[in-house]
Amino acid sequence: MNRKAWIVALTILSVAFPALAQKITVTGTVTDATGEPLIGASVLVKGTMSGTATDIDGNYRIQADSNGTLTFSYVGYNIQCI
Repeated sequence: MNRKAWIVALTILSVAFPALAQKITVTGTVTDATGEPLIGASVLVKGTMSGTATDIDGNYRIQADSNGTLTFSYVGYNIQCI
C-alpha cells in the first residue's frame, strides 16, 4: 500500500473503533457500610462528563460504555471506582 492509502485506512479505523463501544444502562443502589442508602451520591463515568446523582432511596441509572468505569463519591467518604 502506498502512503496515501495507509493514511486513509488509519483515519477510517480511528473513527470506526470508538463506535464499537456499546452503550449500556447501568442501575444500582449506593449504600453506606450499614446498608443505609446514600441520598445525592455522585455517580460519574470516568473520563467523561456523564454523571448522575442517587435518589432518595440511593438508586441511580446511568448510560455508559460497556467497558467504562464508574466512580462513586459522597461528602465524607472516599471515592470508589468500579
